[in-house]
Amino acid sequence: MMPLSAFRLAQRRYSALFLFAVCVGGMVVAGVRGADAQGSGNGSSLGSVPRALTTTPSALSGIGPMVALRHHITIEGEVVYLHDLFDGVPPERDRQILRAPELGKTVTLDMAFLTRLAQNENLNWTPLSQSEQATLTRASGQIHSDEIMAAISQSLIQRGMPTTAEIDVSPPLTTIPIPAGVTPAIEVYEVAYNRADGRFTVRVDVRAAQMAPTHLSLTGMAYDTIDVPVLQNTVSRGQVIEAKDVGFMRQRIGALQGSDVITDFDQVIGKAARRVMRPGEAFRDRDIERPSLVTKGSLVTMVLRTPLMQLTAQGRAMQDGAVGDVIKVQNPRSGKTVLGTVIEARTVEVDPAQSAALQ
Repeated sequence: MMPLSAFRLAQRRYSALFLFAVCVGGMVVAGVRGADAQGSGNGSSLGSVPRALTTTPSALSGIGPMVALRHHITIEGEVVYLHDLFDGVPPERDRQILRAPELGKTVTLDMAFLTRLAQNENLNWTPLSQSEQATLTRASGQIHSDEIMAAISQSLIQRGMPTTAEIDVSPPLTTIPIPAGVTPAIEVYEVAYNRADGRFTVRVDVRAAQMAPTHLSLTGMAYDTIDVPVLQNTVSRGQVIEAKDVGFMRQRIGALQGSDVITDFDQVIGKAARRVMRPGEAFRDRDIERPSLVTKGSLVTMVLRTPLMQLTAQGRAMQDGAVGDVIKVQNPRSGKTVLGTVIEARTVEVDPAQSAALQ
């Protein structure tokens, strides 16, 4: 511990000293200004540390109250008090010492700063090492960009924008920090929306207690959208697509113009994939087809119907066929070929005019 006489001598010599801190790139740089300060003399430069204040850790204890450093501090207000940095500060000795960092930001208070602060405030603090430091974080909440976009969309809908539309704005929105524990307000005003081309301009104010308002001036574009059927499961080639295999993804209508993307759910269900398809893929005409109910070379039942009778015979398909397809079928017994319409799996219907071919 520093002898009392030496401490008083240093106190008289440096009675003009006072402490200040400058935040540079997230690091607090500490300095002193007074009789031994080195600089231009205008009071703005960082001074050297007087010898009386650059002692070893074992000699840093003062004669005041014994305190312990808090290494990780979170501040909610705009200022930092002595008790925020040190445990054990008596209420009558407590005071404001720093402005808090910006919302959501963190600064580091190094050994030199903490040493000067403890001695200037006459605190009995003994560092554990030469590398002692404390981090100081300003607590904050956040307003995310999607909250602001939702407020803008609601205002545009009130002015005629389709409820299915989505918007882009410029400049792009970022997350806005707000004081912790407060409820923000988003005000959208001066809205101008052109229904013909979807262009708009808008102003937005974000307000919350204990912070200055954030003002935004934005331009943007509204795009109408549609739900497009897409795969939810992998399907293999030839697999028939069922309702459980299909979900929806919202896409901009303008981006679909001129493409063969299928937008009708009913046009997809019951079709067969022409190739392996993966989850998230949209359906195109070239990707699906009616499933084959008859395959080339397979045995099929030929059915002939008249008002008075129904004849059936077995034949061999000469072509693949889906429901409604007209394919060639050969009668194995006679060797004759007829045309038949596929009506269900492995079944074709033959026109009565071809009844002789069934004999």
